[in-house]
Amino acid sequence: GFPFKLANGLLYHMRKGGHNRLCIPSPCISPLLEMVHDQKHHFGVKRMMRGLVSFSFNSMTKV
Repeated sequence: GFPFKLANGLLYHMRKGGHNRLCIPSPCISPLLEMVHDQKHHFGVKRMMRGLVSFSFNSMTKV
């Protein structure tokens, strides 16, 4: 089957080891990136990418 699961109206990308990721719709990607960037106090790409490990979206680089 597909590695996705719908739970409480949210779509998750199921991953090995139980580290599932919440799928983010395209219109929400930019606001999500801005939010994570601001929460990480603008410390750069690596720290920001670590803040995104629980999310999954189309065209995302591998985190």
